[in-house]
Amino acid sequence: MKIAVIFGGSGFIGQSLVKKLLNKGFRVKVVTRNPEQCAFLKTFAGVDFLSITQWNYKNKEKLDSIISGSHVVINLVGLLYENKKEDFKEFHTNLAQTISTKCNQLKIPNLIHISALAIQNSQNSKYAKSKLEAENSVLENFVNATILRPSIVFGKKDNFFNKFAQMSKTSPFLPLINGGKSKFQPIYVEDLTSIICNSVDNLKVKGKCYEIGGNKVYSFKELLELVLSYVGKERKFINISFCQASLIAVFLEIFTKKILTKDQVELLKTDNILSEDSFKKDFQINLKSIEEIVPTYIN
Repeated sequence: MKIAVIFGGSGFIGQSLVKKLLNKGFRVKVVTRNPEQCAFLKTFAGVDFLSITQWNYKNKEKLDSIISGSHVVINLVGLLYENKKEDFKEFHTNLAQTISTKCNQLKIPNLIHISALAIQNSQNSKYAKSKLEAENSVLENFVNATILRPSIVFGKKDNFFNKFAQMSKTSPFLPLINGGKSKFQPIYVEDLTSIICNSVDNLKVKGKCYEIGGNKVYSFKELLELVLSYVGKERKFINISFCQASLIAVFLEIFTKKILTKDQVELLKTDNILSEDSFKKDFQINLKSIEEIVPTYIN
């Protein structure tokens, strides 16, 4: 039985990926710092098919025993914002370097690294810079790695449509940074994880970096309008400039970083859309749309 090792397997994307790999006959090993947060994954399969391994990312020596003998290693780890214990450099760049170096040393057949779309265009974002450095490190250490750069990912447990749906139910207005002009190309989580699975043993995609997105481009305002139509609410939009948003973010970061950070404002200055769509040809996938999927779960 082939072994798949997943770093970051307890998250929104990870849960979908774990199920798909199990269905494909893999024995899945989820690597995490906090096994308690992954305990629910044990309901997906028995211990012969799914295991949860605790690992402190600074303990490089233990990594040998974790990934040795695996057929594919997949790195899903990503931070949306920094805090006192977690920073972009450590969890994006350094971790990717550690994993890719070890995969090369142990001659792991497949390494798949999940990055983010448009990071090469966000010059002033610490998030984007750390993600780009991670990509460079991965390809330097493991030349046959496959790198996937998805846009916003949507699905039943997403942190985008659900977040703004909740806001629309409690707030009389919704904020539009820079008039909501920033563009996105959202991808359905099940489509993304199918692409990840199809990357395993796919000689055509080894050593390549793919931009991944849906079939349609939306402005941020259009996405919020879809949310309002699906939840049956009418709300006013409040236009906020990038400068105003940065000042608001400074205030919000004192109390919580879950709403908005200055770095996220920087990311919004760059459109999150594909510059090319070669992934459609190489992965041969029919993509689901927001209009098909989001109404089934947003309420």
